[in-house]
Amino acid sequence: MKYPIKNDIVFNYIFSNKETLKSFLQVVLNKKIDKIILKTQFSLDKLKINDKRYVLDIVSQINDKEIIDVEMQNKPHKNYVERIIIYSGKLQGSILKSGEKYDDAKKVTAISISDFIIFPNINKFHTIWQLREETHTNIVLNGIEFHYIELPKFRISNPDLDDELNQWIALIDSSRKEWLEVVMNKNKKIKEVKKQAEEFISSDEAQFYLDLSKEKWEFDRQCYINDATEIGLKKGLKEGRKEGRKEGRKEGRKEGRKEGIEVEKIKILKYLLNDNYPVNKIEKMLDIPKDKFKELISK
Repeated sequence: MKYPIKNDIVFNYIFSNKETLKSFLQVVLNKKIDKIILKTQFSLDKLKINDKRYVLDIVSQINDKEIIDVEMQNKPHKNYVERIIIYSGKLQGSILKSGEKYDDAKKVTAISISDFIIFPNINKFHTIWQLREETHTNIVLNGIEFHYIELPKFRISNPDLDDELNQWIALIDSSRKEWLEVVMNKNKKIKEVKKQAEEFISSDEAQFYLDLSKEKWEFDRQCYINDATEIGLKKGLKEGRKEGRKEGRKEGRKEGRKEGIEVEKIKILKYLLNDNYPVNKIEKMLDIPKDKFKELISK
């Protein structure tokens, strides 16, 4: 497909379908869902009204007692974990109506799917975070829960494609064609959802907003590169000035500036390569000579 299901617009369209969302949640949460109510509903009209916001979370209520928030995040976000925690707390508070007791409050479960690494020191691609007592870890406070699914970890995990959760993640990620073919043969629902996504993507109205969002993504990425390079320049100049006091201000500034730029270029370079960004575009945007390319990657 021209646009994978992890694309913000495609993802929200697909999982705003009640039955699709129900099937997915039952697998992620490992529980039977008898009833599901959508609290938010995706539509292209939302993009017309607010075309600067392409990340739309999906909020639902299951079995009359639990609120589920599902979000697909493609780009790294500063303090992403903290943002999810704060948003989930606000979501729980907003649901409790005036005059209701605290025991009427519903559990909130946040499911975050990211196309970047959140917890680099944990190998698992699906982690579940709960409120537990420090020593009595078997006792869980049943008020809030967080699920983080990190797609880059999934891609290198050699997943068991007989596992239904792995089948859904392979569908969402869509980066491995051979995996997608396997899971579609194993799971009729996955095959059905992929077909729905293809039909949506091919529609004229959706195509316009998908192309528009891609252009915005490219623009944001360029802004990120420019901002990071500027930060590197300032950092390099600061370090350069320190050295300059000892060995000569002029030389210190020059070396500091050079080092700052290179440090940031290495970070951005690896980020873009991990995101499968075209090499020729990286070279052009970061002004990296071909003979310097391999040297930077190895650092």
